[in-house]
Amino acid sequence: MDIFRKTALMFLAAVVAAPVVAVDQFWLTDARSGDVTGPIVFTPGTKFQIGGATFIMLSADNDGIEFVEVATTRHHGPFGFVENRIIRLADKPFYFSKIETFTGTNPESVKTETVRGDADFKPGISDFRKSNGLDADDGEDARPAHGWDRPALPSTNPADHKEIPQFTIVERKRPPAIAAWIEPLSNTRYDWKVGGFAGNSDQKLQSTVFGVSGVFGRWQAEAGIVSGSELSGTIVPDNSYLTGLKLKGGGGLMLGGTYAYAFEIDERWNASFAARLLYRSVKYDMTGTYLTRHNEILTAEEAEAYQGSKMTYDDRGERVGMNELTASIIAGLDYESDSWGTILYIALDVYTHAQFTGSLILLDEEYSLTADKRHPVEAGAAAWVEVDDRLRVFTGVTVGAKQSVRFGMTKSF
Repeated sequence: MDIFRKTALMFLAAVVAAPVVAVDQFWLTDARSGDVTGPIVFTPGTKFQIGGATFIMLSADNDGIEFVEVATTRHHGPFGFVENRIIRLADKPFYFSKIETFTGTNPESVKTETVRGDADFKPGISDFRKSNGLDADDGEDARPAHGWDRPALPSTNPADHKEIPQFTIVERKRPPAIAAWIEPLSNTRYDWKVGGFAGNSDQKLQSTVFGVSGVFGRWQAEAGIVSGSELSGTIVPDNSYLTGLKLKGGGGLMLGGTYAYAFEIDERWNASFAARLLYRSVKYDMTGTYLTRHNEILTAEEAEAYQGSKMTYDDRGERVGMNELTASIIAGLDYESDSWGTILYIALDVYTHAQFTGSLILLDEEYSLTADKRHPVEAGAAAWVEVDDRLRVFTGVTVGAKQSVRFGMTKSF
């Protein structure tokens, strides 16, 4: 008898001595299907499944609650921890349908389950009416069959408790990044003039550009080397004293700076507005075939007199430089997922000016060159894929003022 009594006393002492843990636990209800998942213990590190995905609670305090999706490491939150608060997990809307205190010695023993909702579930309305003795199809003023007028109860419809955000602009801040890229195709079309006289129109300068760029806050800088630049056609139509005048063997540099402001549309979509300044300086060999006699360039009168007899042609060349400055405004829209993204943008050239060093000397006269861009509008599209932590490969195309294809790699920090 004494042994039994001692054993009982020892068991009672162990139970009394076990610490009682008081934490919150909650249930989440799918706002569309009515499926209820819970209870979930309100402590960091708690793991649970909902909406076909597994989540871990990262933080749990008076300021809110935050989750991370295990498969994608995507963060959700923080959210306000109050009943009927709508949150989004696994791209589905849920709300805290019930919050209560767990009192026990082992929160880890709590088992989380999902109970399927009624097939006729009406988010937050039909289940509330059924649980309070009302017909789910009754109107808002329906009352249970009691002998007294029952006071209205708080609505459990999530839409009634949804916080209506004020219109605010949230800046989309991007991490610092550097990129290396190549444009194997980079064409720009110009209308040409020589000494004020109209030359050939819609002739393109085609180049290859190797470049690097960097993003630092709202600023972006880029620099490139222009190689193999040449004119696809001729500057002026061929005539009796000058043929095949074109630019070739071009090489130089390109510098650019952009100031951009991006803001969030939602978790995935962003919009941006930017101002861009580009400068190109390229040296060319300007070559052509000049009408000559005895290695001397003929005057216009001599060329007329010698039509059809005693005419020879010599190839001559001049070294000229083309310095171009372009200012543009840009509007863009981009989408970002966890591992890939895309961007669309349109740019308008508000200022462009091309100045040439060197000139064409023909028949004892000197003629300056002028080139005006054919199109002021450029449209572009680009896409990127993440291949490693903070490392992306990308490609992009442009049409309009500039026709180009670009390939490159970006590293963010």
